[in-house]
Amino acid sequence: DRYGEYSPGMKQRLGIAAALLGDPELLVLDEPTNGLDPVGINEMRQLIGAISGGDRTVLVSSHILSELEAVCDWLVVIDAGALLYAGPTEGFLGSASSVVTIVPELDADVARLAEIVSRLGHSPRRDGGSVTVPANGTEPRALAAELNRAAMQEGIVLAGLHSNRPSLEAHYLSVLEGADR
Repeated sequence: DRYGEYSPGMKQRLGIAAALLGDPELLVLDEPTNGLDPVGINEMRQLIGAISGGDRTVLVSSHILSELEAVCDWLVVIDAGALLYAGPTEGFLGSASSVVTIVPELDADVARLAEIVSRLGHSPRRDGGSVTVPANGTEPRALAAELNRAAMQEGIVLAGLHSNRPSLEAHYLSVLEGADR
């Protein structure tokens, strides 16, 4: 078949296969999931993980931050030509504020639950049928346990309790908001 008649996803796969033929120590991939379907994206992530597991370095350039979050252990974040961060992915995300969301079994308990959280010294935010509490440096698991105990002591049954760390994309956007641009 003529190369020009292939789908964008097949062209992407062929380009990466060609790049791997010489068994390079450094592989540079620019938008490696461009044109791929969800199965192809998953396969590409697995491939990147497999080929970067040995002595090979894989540099991935992408504007799709969820793609980078899934495969990268080291980030270089650049905005408008300025270096914002260089280091381990966890180091960049470590400065992101986690939140714990608690959902009472009864919607009528939301206001009371927010009041309990305030008495504990936290700053709750009511979100419909749930209460969101910023971790503010507290380990999210410890905060979740504290909130669960306090709700239980007040006779409130929790139907949901989970912690969330902002995604790479959400944290990047919050960093940009605080940067002089």
